[in-house]
Amino acid sequence: MVLELEENTMEEELYLIEKGLNIKFEGNELSDTHTFDDLTNLIISKIQLENDSVCTSSRMFYKLKRFISATSTFDVKQLTPDTKLKDIFPSKKRKRRVKALEHYLGFKLDLLAPNHILLIFLRALFIVGVLNLFSSVIVGLIAMTLAALGFYLAFAFGKTLCYDTVRNLIEDQVLYNYLKMREGEQTVNRKEIENLLNKHYCGIMCVDKSELSQIRF
Repeated sequence: MVLELEENTMEEELYLIEKGLNIKFEGNELSDTHTFDDLTNLIISKIQLENDSVCTSSRMFYKLKRFISATSTFDVKQLTPDTKLKDIFPSKKRKRRVKALEHYLGFKLDLLAPNHILLIFLRALFIVGVLNLFSSVIVGLIAMTLAALGFYLAFAFGKTLCYDTVRNLIEDQVLYNYLKMREGEQTVNRKEIENLLNKHYCGIMCVDKSELSQIRF
């Protein structure tokens, strides 16, 4: 069975990886990239920094641990990669604490999002507004305006966690902010990046590592 990744998802992921690893795909480089192994090899080949064995994921884990120790009543002795984020960031004051963590780390985490059901409702309201433009312009514009305002407020105040565990957060965010987590060091851990890519695309495609070879772009 061949698994295909949607073009829009592919483009968004490549942009985030370029940004996180400070690389740039040139010209037709991606035109010959058809499998996951092709993509991984291309990404690794674009990194010009020296290789080392420092684990960036562990570094982020311990920075998160220090932040929690300094700002929370959560017992850091109980912190593991499988700890639920909702236990570290309870709903009350969640946005403020996430913003403080982003300031501490030095980059945006994209950890919070609006409620999924609310987004579905707002999309439906917007569609209703568009359809009503043909029968009642005023009703249509009111519905679309309310939907637009709803989207703005939903994203401004949304505090639904986008990740379930500490492990999920670290695996994605280290990949998207890899060089920032290296704090100016002119080295990378190529094996770690390869493992992060494997775990990341397993999550996106909802497959096991053994099935990654079936992904087609």
